[in-house]
Amino acid sequence: MKVTDRITLNLGLRYDIQLYPMYGSSKDGTSAIGEIDFNTGTYILQRPVASCAQTGNVAPCIPGTSLPSNVVISPNGRLWKNTKTNFQPRLGLAYRLTNKTVMRVSFGITDDLWAGITQTVQGIGGIWPSMGNPKFPRTPPTWLPWQASRIPSAPA
Repeated sequence: MKVTDRITLNLGLRYDIQLYPMYGSSKDGTSAIGEIDFNTGTYILQRPVASCAQTGNVAPCIPGTSLPSNVVISPNGRLWKNTKTNFQPRLGLAYRLTNKTVMRVSFGITDDLWAGITQTVQGIGGIWPSMGNPKFPRTPPTWLPWQASRIPSAPA
């Protein structure tokens, strides 16, 4: 939009929707994972898993007969909620100093959605209750879900 003979103003708005895929595959059992939600203090399981008594202590399984009170099953079958509010403003201003010289300035907010999705899923491979990482022993988990960093290494 031309404000004066020398000033041009550009306004814009970009919209992105961020759709998180399910982590792993339900066909090969790699979707039995979880992650802590620091906003609520709960540990979210992507899908329900059987108790260790039912699986013969083969992971993925949960100790006992029921989930602890701070562990919940994701209602949408995914660890993360889709983001539908990514509105990103754009503003541009051009000022013509002379017939041959223009000074420009701009502002915009940008979301890097793809990098966010790939970085998020790379950080959770092999955590409770899946035990999918081959470096860990296939024994029933005896630690609390939010202490996944304390998983012992497999014996040599």
